[in-house]
Amino acid sequence: MPLRAVPLALALVLLASACKNSSSSTYTENEVVSEAFPSVANPRLVVETFRGRIEVTGSPDPDIAVEVTKAGTGSSSQAALRDLRFVGVGIQREGGTIQVVAARSAGASVSTTSAAHVAVRLPAGASINIKTADGEITVTGMAGGVIAETENGPITIAGGRGQVSARTKNGEIRIDGELLTVEARTENGSIGFSGSLSPAVSQMRSGNGAITVDLPPSADFRLEASTITGTVTCAFNLPGADNSAKTNLFGATSTGAKTVLALHTNNGNISIR
Repeated sequence: MPLRAVPLALALVLLASACKNSSSSTYTENEVVSEAFPSVANPRLVVETFRGRIEVTGSPDPDIAVEVTKAGTGSSSQAALRDLRFVGVGIQREGGTIQVVAARSAGASVSTTSAAHVAVRLPAGASINIKTADGEITVTGMAGGVIAETENGPITIAGGRGQVSARTKNGEIRIDGELLTVEARTENGSIGFSGSLSPAVSQMRSGNGAITVDLPPSADFRLEASTITGTVTCAFNLPGADNSAKTNLFGATSTGAKTVLALHTNNGNISIR
């Protein structure tokens, strides 16, 4: 999506004074761009940033508020300001879809750590699809479906409901909520889930890290759990399950269980409790 200037009537741009990192010779200059969209029907959020954290918070209000903090870095305040000019931000609405895109333009120095941090507050029932190439993702109180992806950084999804997909190549994943259908994948990091699952297939996979699942005592599910290096333990009774092999466990709490919990890690323990 091409980047466009944010309308001055809707955007607030604040240029902060230079901030020097006390532990290095790096200066940072920030610029904040914000925009509000009142009463959006059937909202959907799409966010993509080249580097920076993403924070999304669900609200009972129908309005949507977007704030993007652009950050330029350099060896001096002037260098940081020059770097800041290479950070482009586009915010636009197409029907019920709000799109936020941040990218570095051609000519930017590859040695800087410029970023665009995104914070959005929107109705809890909205669906969201968010991605950062480098940064953490935090989603709170969303019930309309979540797709969250980062190349490098942790993902936290709290108070969720519905379908959740979380993927990171390097970072831990933490998810909690009610009646969730979960797909969680990390190449390097642990996975933790707490809450209840919907009657569907939920998958959690780690290339290197432990997986811990905390379920309510009344949970009824079929378990498919395996690890290459580690052990699998389950606090629930799985009638007829063969637990002689410590590295895998397959069974169900009842013959009619409709929830499937598929867990795998190459290196780490798996615990269901």
